[in-house]
Amino acid sequence: MSTEDIKIGFAYDEPVQQSPSDTVRSVAAEYEDARTIEWMRATLQELGTVIDLPWGPDIVSRMSSVHLDVIFNITEATQGRNRESLIPALAEACGVPC
Repeated sequence: MSTEDIKIGFAYDEPVQQSPSDTVRSVAAEYEDARTIEWMRATLQELGTVIDLPWGPDIVSRMSSVHLDVIFNITEATQGRNRESLIPALAEACGVPC
């Protein structure tokens, strides 16, 4: 399999704009900014075809609509104690390395 054949799912959160009132403890501080997301996407594109998977309520249908060879995950998700493990759990259930 050549690198052009590898389909990489890139799971991330849409960038959150911090307001001047946000503190270091703000949830927004956990999310990557647009520049970092673009840098990661460009780096992954050197390894194969990147399929964007921004976090959202339809992520399961988007993940299952395309055959992925691997998922690169940086999502924080939105709520719940296990929010950072949602994409790895979905990937495992689908048999896709994450």
